Amino acid sequence: LPYGWEKIDDPIYGSYYVDHINRRTQFENPVLEAKRRLEQQRQMQSQGLSALPLPAIYREKPLFTRDPTQLKGTFLSTALQKSNMGFGFTIIGGDEPDEFLQVKSVIPDGPAAQDGKMDTGDVIVYINDICVLGTTHADVVKLFQSVPIGQSVTLVLCRGYPLPFDPEDPSGTASTSLTPIGLEHRPLVVNGRG
Repeated sequence: LPYGWEKIDDPIYGSYYVDHINRRTQFENPVLEAKRRLEQQRQMQSQGLSALPLPAIYREKPLFTRDPTQLKGTFLSTALQKSNMGFGFTIIGGDEPDEFLQVKSVIPDGPAAQDGKMDTGDVIVYINDICVLGTTHADVVKLFQSVPIGQSVTLVLCRGYPLPFDPEDPSGTASTSLTPIGLEHRPLVVNGRG
């Protein structure tokens, strides 16, 4: 494993990896993830596409609203059943007032990946008919935590809003909460707090 990484074998959640430097967790082996990313970049370059992300200076924070009817983009609905991996996605945002909660990543082989509807950047609008626009990161995490393994949640998402940073750049996540949904009760370090 790369420097600063640790593999955890948990009897309930299985194996997952902790990046102590960037304070995040993931189910995918970081070595395999890096190889997969490198292969994707090679494919993009061989197809003549630039693998360079849009510079941060071109990304503006989207105009926030608590009114779902004011959202710009495509709405989609999905039902996810909580597994021993949680719901299989991470969220970002909700750390400041008037900030969208967005899907940061979909964990390979988790419920969200198997469902195939959710994507990076999707804004979480409703959880089980509760509008969560303007809800804090911590409150949404508690809501997901309260769902027992085996039960489902219905999510309404809005696609069309970019993440406020480059998800491939770990330095962009240093001051933002990142929680694997469903593993919130573990003693993870987020924003330097355990």
